[in-house]
Amino acid sequence: MSQDSLKGSLLADKTPYENDGTINGATFATDRMGQPNKAMSFDGVDDYINCGNNESLAIIEKTISLWIKTDISSKK
Repeated sequence: MSQDSLKGSLLADKTPYENDGTINGATFATDRMGQPNKAMSFDGVDDYINCGNNESLAIIEKTISLWIKTDISSKK
């Protein structure tokens, strides 16, 4: 996902399923390779991307992959 994936106010799904998503609070951020506007930043409270409930989004027999970077350090 990146800003070039925007279709109006929707984030375009570049798979054949075309489950475009509506961005709710999330913002574009720098990805893990240092490329600006190639990742999404979520506040951990109420940010999300709504892709609807199309049957192709069913978790059954699907693989989901994501990278998560937090600003929280483990201090004990």
